[in-house]
Amino acid sequence: MASAQNWTMEKSKSTLSVEAVQTEKPFEGHFNDFQANITLDPQDLTKAALSVNVRTESFTSSASDRDETAKQPEWFDVSKFPEAVFESSEISHVSGDDYFAKGKLRIKDVERPLELPFKLKVTGDRAVADGSLKLNRTDYKVGVGDWADGVFVGLDVVLNFHIEATRS
Repeated sequence: MASAQNWTMEKSKSTLSVEAVQTEKPFEGHFNDFQANITLDPQDLTKAALSVNVRTESFTSSASDRDETAKQPEWFDVSKFPEAVFESSEISHVSGDDYFAKGKLRIKDVERPLELPFKLKVTGDRAVADGSLKLNRTDYKVGVGDWADGVFVGLDVVLNFHIEATRS
């Protein structure tokens, strides 16, 4: 009988990035400090679990002023809310390599239900997951006050992730 196994994320091979628009120009940012805790047996998803903890202060982009602004209370408020967290409640197989994780995403003091689509390939003791998801940043109080109207910084943000893991 198969049982869910723990997997260890390979930090050096895994990425978490965002795509957004500022002054009508697209930019990409990265979170350089995050951890995914994974319990998974693709043949039996009943005990599968995923949690991702992101250190919000680790955000970097191509502009140091943007990076510093992102730490401020109107944005990630890193001194008060140092982590964003996704925790799954269910992982389901759609078809082929397509899966989704139902759960909750908490950024700052806002927690909302979320369905996270991803592609998963497991080869022996190695797993690779890739996914992308569009969010409205103001749903999580990111970019409030003068930033909330979306004129200077767009409201939509695309989160992209690439996770490589080995069976523990």
